[in-house]
Amino acid sequence: MCRGAASGTKCLTKWTCGGLIPLLALAATPVFAHGQGQDASASVPNQLQGRFLTEAPQAWFQLEQRGKQLQGLTRYKAYKDGKLFSEYEWQFRRLGRQVWVSYQIIRESERPYGTVLLSGRNDHYFFQLMKKDPKATWTVLAVAPLTQADESKLPDAQKVAYQFYSTHVPFWAGIREPITSPHYTIQQMQEARNGHRIALRVEFVYNSPLRSSQGPLRGWVLFDPERFWTISQGEIRHQGETIVTRAQLSYGQLEDGFPVISALEKWIDRPSSALYESYTFSAWERPLPSPEEFRLSQYGLPEPPEVAWPKPTPWWLYISLSGLVMVLLGLVYYAWRRHRRAASA
Repeated sequence: MCRGAASGTKCLTKWTCGGLIPLLALAATPVFAHGQGQDASASVPNQLQGRFLTEAPQAWFQLEQRGKQLQGLTRYKAYKDGKLFSEYEWQFRRLGRQVWVSYQIIRESERPYGTVLLSGRNDHYFFQLMKKDPKATWTVLAVAPLTQADESKLPDAQKVAYQFYSTHVPFWAGIREPITSPHYTIQQMQEARNGHRIALRVEFVYNSPLRSSQGPLRGWVLFDPERFWTISQGEIRHQGETIVTRAQLSYGQLEDGFPVISALEKWIDRPSSALYESYTFSAWERPLPSPEEFRLSQYGLPEPPEVAWPKPTPWWLYISLSGLVMVLLGLVYYAWRRHRRAASA
C-alpha cells in the first residue's frame, strides 16, 4: 500500500521497531479467549491476521501523509447528564507554509458565548485576532514579523488536524500511540462483525511511562481491514476501571477513495456523572485557499507598513497586450499577402 519503495521501507521499519515482534509472537502463541478455551490463532483466520500484520503499518503511514494535506472544519458538542454543556467550532486552512486557524467558543459551562479567536501566518508575519461575536469586527491581539514571533504562539495546523490523520489510534481515550508501540500488551485478536463488515478486534493493556501514576488502561478496538485499518469502535477503562470511555467513529471518502473521519461519538461514564461528546468533521484538499486569506487585509485591517505585497497585474494591461498582439499578427499577415502577390506577378 505504501507509495514507492522508500515509503514502504519506512513503514515496515517503524512497525518493526514499535511492536511488530510482540504481535508476531502473539500470532504464534496460544492465547485463550475469555471463557472460551480457544486460542487466538483459532479466533482470527490466518488470512485476516496476516493482512493486519503486513498491511496495517503501510496503510497507516499513507493515512498520516494524506491527512496532513487536508483543510478542515470540526464541530464539537458536549452533554453532561443529558444537558448541553459545551459547544465549540474550529477550522484550519493552509497553503504551503501559510496557515490560519480559528476557534469559536459557542457555549461553555451552559453559558452562551460567541468569542472567535484566529491565528495566522504568512511568509512575512504572524498575527492573532479576536472578536466577541461572529458579527463583530476583528480586534488585533498580536502582530509580529515571522522572524521575531514566539514559536509556541504560531498556528499549528498539524495539531488541529490531528484527529483527521490519527484514526488508527485511540486518541479519543487520551492515547496518542499506535498499537505498534511497545507500551501495549496485546491480549487477544479476534475476527468480529461490525454491521455487514468484517473487523479485527484487538484487546490490550496500555502502560505508558507518562501515565504510570494513573495505572494501566485496558480496552479493545475494532480495526476495519477494508478502510485502511482505521478504528471503527472501541472501549477503554481508566483509573482502576472506574471510568469507561466508549467511542463510535464514522467515515466518508475523499475524491480518490481515501477514508476520512466524518463523525465521532464518545461516551464517558464516571461514578459521579455521564458525559456524551459529539464531533462532526468536514475535510477537503481542494479548492485551496487564496493567499489573501493569510493577510490582515482579508479581515478589514491594515497591513504592517514594512510589508509590501506584489500588486496584481491591472486588467487593462491584459487588454492592451492582447490588442497589441492582434495588431502585430495583422501586420505580419498583410506583409505576407503582399509578398505572395509580388512573387506571383
